[in-house]
Amino acid sequence: MVSECKGGIVARHDGLALWSCQAAAPAYAFIQPALAGAIPCPTLEGENMNKKFIVAWIVLFVAWFVGSFVVHGMLLRTDYMQLSTLFRAEGDQQKYFPLMILAHVILSGAFVWIYARGVEARPWLAQGVRFGVAVALLTIVPTYMIYFVVQPMPGEVVIKQIIFDGALMVILGTVVAWLYRNTARPVHVG
Repeated sequence: MVSECKGGIVARHDGLALWSCQAAAPAYAFIQPALAGAIPCPTLEGENMNKKFIVAWIVLFVAWFVGSFVVHGMLLRTDYMQLSTLFRAEGDQQKYFPLMILAHVILSGAFVWIYARGVEARPWLAQGVRFGVAVALLTIVPTYMIYFVVQPMPGEVVIKQIIFDGALMVILGTVVAWLYRNTARPVHVG
């Protein structure tokens, strides 16, 4: 069975996908009876979704990186300066800065990917806030609690970390929800 679409023919034969354009359709006609099943054709909607994902990833990366600088480099800097024995020296930190960038690339990509897979046809702002809170409860709160247990970090600093980074998660959830505000899928129950 061959599945036709605007972009061409897409079919499966022995587990391999065969992609072709309309002009090449006659070349694949001889295998039509042997095709194991059809697979959906890529659409412009899929291409737009990929572009939206990449744009959202980049926007979120920048927002998260800047937000982390504000939280840790500005709001908590004074607290961290009093705990210099718990952290690398500033010069030593610079050696590992590429890992900080990579970490934010991974974080922002995963954040957008998870949100994009679960966006619903509901108000975007509420979804973004809910998503940010969920991510904070899944990552920020327990991570700083665990660090507090294993590292001699003052409780006041941990509370500030949780509040500031938790607020950042809500802001980031709102940003990604705004970026995906017109692409919600209907809610399916069951």
